[in-house]
Amino acid sequence: MPLIACPWKTGKYAKKKAILFTDQHYVSMLSLSEIKTGKVIQINNEPYLVIKTDHHKVGRGGAVLKTKLRNLINGSILDKTFQGHEKCKEADIEKKIANFMYKDATQAYFLDSESYEQFSLSLEQI
Repeated sequence: MPLIACPWKTGKYAKKKAILFTDQHYVSMLSLSEIKTGKVIQINNEPYLVIKTDHHKVGRGGAVLKTKLRNLINGSILDKTFQGHEKCKEADIEKKIANFMYKDATQAYFLDSESYEQFSLSLEQI
């Protein structure tokens, strides 16, 4: 699937965020300063929630961002360090409001407020 970059401005005052279009979706490339706690980024085609960030700038060296990330698929924790020039993709996710219905030994059941569809999540994911 080809990606087409859409530059907004060129030169000295160019925007830091590059928008890439893929068919119907766009993917935002986040710079080091845009990776904040609560953002969902994509690493190795998997979504990760940024739990903690720690920004370091040492002397004449480049900036470094140490992050703690939670994989939203399997719940594992990843410690990743980004160098000053690195960028990462913002994950394409959808947030919905749902009502908690009940839980059993391994699952929690919810009702989508818009479509009234029932879905479940494992208690480990919550």
